[in-house]
Amino acid sequence: MAKKKTTPAKQFIAFDNDTEELIGIESLDDLKEMIACYADEQGYDAEAVVDLITVYELGPVKTIDAAHRGLEIIIED
Repeated sequence: MAKKKTTPAKQFIAFDNDTEELIGIESLDDLKEMIACYADEQGYDAEAVVDLITVYELGPVKTIDAAHRGLEIIIED
């Protein structure tokens, strides 16, 4: 019997640009709830949420390497 390949749920990250605070890393539905709670705690209205909060979709992992001479960071596809 072949193994079923499961696709991991996409993850999203929410960031408050005003306070430079990470709100959370969750699935999209969970993140919507988290943003609503965060906005309520901060006293943000709908306009503030639109202006101050940014959501990014997390993508594939990148390879990181460092050169031995000095600190040279290389991020590869």
